Amino acid sequence: MPLRADHLPMTPKALWEAVVRLRRDVNELRASRRLESAVIDTGGITAVGADGTRASLGAGASAALLASTGQPTETAPGSVGAAWNGAAASLRLTSPDVGSGSIVIVLDTTGLWQLGELWTALTMTSGWTAAGGAWQSPRLVRQVDGTVQLDGSAIPGTTTAGTQIATLPAGYRPAADHEYRVSGGSATSACDLFVKSTGAITINNISGTLTRISFSTIRFPLT
Repeated sequence: MPLRADHLPMTPKALWEAVVRLRRDVNELRASRRLESAVIDTGGITAVGADGTRASLGAGASAALLASTGQPTETAPGSVGAAWNGAAASLRLTSPDVGSGSIVIVLDTTGLWQLGELWTALTMTSGWTAAGGAWQSPRLVRQVDGTVQLDGSAIPGTTTAGTQIATLPAGYRPAADHEYRVSGGSATSACDLFVKSTGAITINNISGTLTRISFSTIRFPLT
């Protein structure tokens, strides 16, 4: 509805300020209209806060919301993405600075059914390899309760006591050393696995002939 003449600003300064506000409102309206009709692709939209915090929104296969603290020690922003593992609806949260895994939350018609990281392959050393066949390959995952769970089976390489057979990646290593007794693949064989704060997993106290070991009983706190 048009303003009556007596509602208009009475001074040139007040009139100019009203024009500036109107111009700003028109520009914001035009921007919002362009955004409504725009296709957001992998370039996305990035918002940067006064403190350096930023968030980006992309589309397509790389759909993600990226968040950063802006701190110089940060190696990469965290991200929120969708469409994990072909699920109808999902949310994936990634924190590159604290490890290689991601927290995955998946929603479908049954509700929330996955909460935790994706599994990461465990690096074997000293000639030790995945058992293969129907056996799960060695892997590990960081749980939401602050523990790390190992899984999978391996066949021996070097079996001398004290040999390092696997290495935990940074972000998956315990604050203190832990010891676990595991089967060696038969009723008469076994060994101890030492999981060390350095990330090394070594074998000790071997009995019988080792043919295959399982990591599935190994779970330890990070702190």
